[in-house]
Amino acid sequence: MNYFKLHIFSFLALTITFCAESQSEFEFEQLIGDNVTTQSITYAIEQDSIGNLWIASEEGVMKYNSDVIKVYNTYNGLPETVSNRTNTLLIDSKQRIWIGHENGIGVYDENLDEFALVESNIDINPSLINTIIEDDNGIIWACGYNGLWKFNSKTSKLERIVNNHIIQTLYCYRNKIYFGTAKGLFIYNKESDIITEIKNEFPHKYIWFIGEANNKLYAGTKTGEIYTINTEQNTCNLLRLKKKITHPIRDIIDDDLSNLYIAVDGEGLYYLNKDYKIINHYKQDVDNPSSLSSNGIYDIELGKENILWIATYGGGINYYDFNKSPFQRIKHIVNNENTIATDFSRSIAKDKNGNIWFGTTKGISVWNPKKNSWKQIPKLSKSSDNEHDIVLALEPDGDFIWAGTYTNGLFKININNYKSIHYSRDRNKKIDVLKIYTVCKDSRNNIWFAGIEGSLNVLRPNENVDNYPIYQIKSIIESSNGQIIVAGKNGVYQIEDSKKEFKLFEKTQPNKYNLAYSSIDAIEENSDKVLILATNGAGIVFYNPKTDNHVTFSKRFEPKK
Repeated sequence: MNYFKLHIFSFLALTITFCAESQSEFEFEQLIGDNVTTQSITYAIEQDSIGNLWIASEEGVMKYNSDVIKVYNTYNGLPETVSNRTNTLLIDSKQRIWIGHENGIGVYDENLDEFALVESNIDINPSLINTIIEDDNGIIWACGYNGLWKFNSKTSKLERIVNNHIIQTLYCYRNKIYFGTAKGLFIYNKESDIITEIKNEFPHKYIWFIGEANNKLYAGTKTGEIYTINTEQNTCNLLRLKKKITHPIRDIIDDDLSNLYIAVDGEGLYYLNKDYKIINHYKQDVDNPSSLSSNGIYDIELGKENILWIATYGGGINYYDFNKSPFQRIKHIVNNENTIATDFSRSIAKDKNGNIWFGTTKGISVWNPKKNSWKQIPKLSKSSDNEHDIVLALEPDGDFIWAGTYTNGLFKININNYKSIHYSRDRNKKIDVLKIYTVCKDSRNNIWFAGIEGSLNVLRPNENVDNYPIYQIKSIIESSNGQIIVAGKNGVYQIEDSKKEFKLFEKTQPNKYNLAYSSIDAIEENSDKVLILATNGAGIVFYNPKTDNHVTFSKRFEPKK
């Protein structure tokens, strides 16, 4: 077979292998310490070398050590002369923690476990601090309402370097200081003390963010434009995304795949590939508790433990732990058509276009991973009185998918236009099964289908139908030697279709001593030609047709002594 088929017989939450290029929805969580929750309004987040998370918020600074949250405010750990509102923070190469306030800059004293206000060498303190950075020489710089400031390590005081610009953002790239204002992008040359404006022919000049990702320098505006900065020619190039962003760009970071996360204040989180195509757009959904808790994202940090940390305005700290599972959960989202129809799914198949088909109790949901879009097929027969078809089996077949339903029999669906052909008793009198649990296409293009009522049916390429007197079937496969293997409530059968012969492997029949099952729900063959049986009651059974022996693996609950 060119395309995979997976039968899942009863589960409430569906998971499939995670693929970074074809995501559905991350399950975001909100950070909660054992003692307190985080503040709802957060502005910046960074992680120190030992794993502590430091958070700048409306009500002070928080430190999270993966267990408890400690809050530093003007009553405990912040200078009394500043407000609790902390706009930004930086952990430098010496692991010093710097914070920016509305009326000053603080630095953390580990011995006293408190922040001290950094003095200025003039009568004016820095005000409305937006960004604090460290340059290539280890010098600390800060920007805000009253210009550009530098920390003098010899005097331990702040010095104002530029006083004629209201600076929104700041970044050091190749030992040059880039800063953004409402009027555009500028470079400060530390050696010559000269400010140069970067050429920008585009009308949107209010720079809100400057940062580096994938060895490129980016700038983001208040109105959602993103520029790449040519640092050799001192020019800007506008990125033209398929979807226009209209809110302030707050942060841009890259991951191990060279993809980009873009934090937008008002639009959530965008995820782009290295060619700037939007892979996904994560935003708040009031009907989905696992979505982002706010669309106002101020800062993002990909932590040392492979956790994506997100500082939001109004929703506290959100995070997604990539280590949690190698699987991505796909689940129904209330009041959202662009999702799987229900969490109760019975079968999965992948068509030749790369789309994933889910057979559910509410018809078929087809997921296009590239576009992250869904197509719903609630009922397959127009003549049916049912609101939804219960789809128990799916099998790929080139431009078609075969679907077995619980009450309406077999359907052949075109994967391109979703039109279906109903294979029922009206089409062929020899079709005697309506409740179809399993469908299998063999290497000779025969379609085998069966269920708990009716016999084993075979639809030939010429559309003739043959029947085998085997009943109560839950699973059909073709073995490596071309034989058809079927299993269900009465054991495992082997079929020599060319001879129209079949036999029962008698040792696979249920019995109360060593195979106490009610049915075999799934069957597969491994590389050693051993059959693996998933039973309801006797666990996993390994059966070797050649030796006619089986081994049972089951896990039963035993009370602790």
